[in-house]
Amino acid sequence: MRHAQKERITIPGNGFFLVGPDIAPGLYRTGGSASPFGVWINDVPTQDSMCAWFTYSTPDTNKDHVVATNMSIGPMFANINSTVQAFESRNCQPWTRVT
Repeated sequence: MRHAQKERITIPGNGFFLVGPDIAPGLYRTGGSASPFGVWINDVPTQDSMCAWFTYSTPDTNKDHVVATNMSIGPMFANINSTVQAFESRNCQPWTRVT
């Protein structure tokens, strides 16, 4: 009897994850920054106040292999498609798979 592999439909807000072993491809959404308060300088939030994510074409965090990235204090989507081998999330609320 084969057991279906349970695909993760949520991703923690901080960490590095391999597509396949750790997370399934798909479109994911976060509510934004996990910071309890934002620090703004000249009407711009500091990087420590923002949620940031990266997708990689290789299974490591080499910034030369970034496929896509974004940072925001508010809600965002990350498309983890078939070209992506790894996903990194920093200071974000948990991610939920929407497709």
